[in-house]
Amino acid sequence: MQKCEELDKKVVLLAHVLRWTDDGRFVKEIVSQLDNNRIEGINDVLLPFQARAILGSSYFVVTQSMDGAISSLQRGVPAICLSYSVKFWEVIGEYLGLPELVVEIRKDRLRRT
Repeated sequence: MQKCEELDKKVVLLAHVLRWTDDGRFVKEIVSQLDNNRIEGINDVLLPFQARAILGSSYFVVTQSMDGAISSLQRGVPAICLSYSVKFWEVIGEYLGLPELVVEIRKDRLRRT
């Protein structure tokens, strides 16, 4: 939070899935528990261009979404990818040549790549 204040930035929590697992509920809970004016939760259903605009204007992104990772990287925004699937390693690590941005979080293969 100190770095956010220094840079005059916010931490934005953008819910990825609003139907099956209800990420919006988790975003609301985190925002309410932290109660800080530099943390903003976005729970609205967004069109792809709206989500890309938010990601593209970010300082950096931490994501479990391949779409979020690719959208961020296309706009030149560093994206730390919390990988629950081999596709992150294949696309971000191997194809794009950015293995340092992939952090494996699958329980059966928990390791840093």
